[in-house]
Amino acid sequence: MVSENTKNKNPKIKSFLFFLLLATLFWFLTKFSRDSEATLTTTLDYINIPDSLVLTNDNVKEITFDVSGNGFQLLSHKLRKTSLKIDVSAYYKEEDSIIVLPLQDIQKLILKQLNLSDIKNISETELMLHLDKNASKRIPISLQSHISFKDGYFQKGKIKIMPDSVDISGPSEEIDTITFIPTQLFKRKDVSKGLTETINLIKPQNKKVVLNPKSVSIRIEAEEFSQMTMEIPVEVINLTEGTELKLFPESIEITFDVSIKDFGNLTIDDFKIICDFSERIEEGSFMIPKLIKHPENLQHLELETKKVEFLIFK
Repeated sequence: MVSENTKNKNPKIKSFLFFLLLATLFWFLTKFSRDSEATLTTTLDYINIPDSLVLTNDNVKEITFDVSGNGFQLLSHKLRKTSLKIDVSAYYKEEDSIIVLPLQDIQKLILKQLNLSDIKNISETELMLHLDKNASKRIPISLQSHISFKDGYFQKGKIKIMPDSVDISGPSEEIDTITFIPTQLFKRKDVSKGLTETINLIKPQNKKVVLNPKSVSIRIEAEEFSQMTMEIPVEVINLTEGTELKLFPESIEITFDVSIKDFGNLTIDDFKIICDFSERIEEGSFMIPKLIKHPENLQHLELETKKVEFLIFK
């Protein structure tokens, strides 16, 4: 049950809070209706830059200044983010690499765009805009990938990147240092069939560099392979006239992985192993065999014999 004392206290508390709120409101209105001074910060937004030019990264991005005025006006400026637009084309003259805006021009822009009447102590006594030529060139794309294939499957041919190069444009000093554009890392495991994917390109850190396109497609072909062994005769080149040799061995076994569809189509004529007599190792009487001809679509080619010994018959 609510006591009589509690009932008497509630109206008193409500009255106290009302008058406290009223006093705070009067204080707020009195304080902010007076003229005062504040420091404001505004970002600079450079617009209408000629197509052949870009602004370098060392240009001023914001300025501060002191402003006098009604407290409510200053509070509204403090609470919202302001931006000062600088029309570059209005100040640019052909072949300029630097544009200078004097203090008077900066002051006029602030007063007009931000609707202020009295400012002072502008942080920049003059505004210097540094320009660079907007260069462009076409450079190759570098695929960053980690791809593994299912057991018995291998990649068929090269990975196709479409397109294989990209147009970049931006400040010439930045463009000149870029020689390729990498893709984001592409990962796939246990690939056993052809696949096509779209991958985004990694944009240079300089925001003024523009890529076209911003992504590429890649195509990966996979085929089932099987191991095969063939014995290929050894051919000696650069043999001096009148010299006859006996080779040990006279033919070399090679092993490789070949796609299932090509398994029955290979012949000895598709391969060639040579030993160069002019590069023979006199001490030990042997030569190093080299496989100089084979179909390009084979995987893991290996010669079972690493050297060929010889006897000379005169």
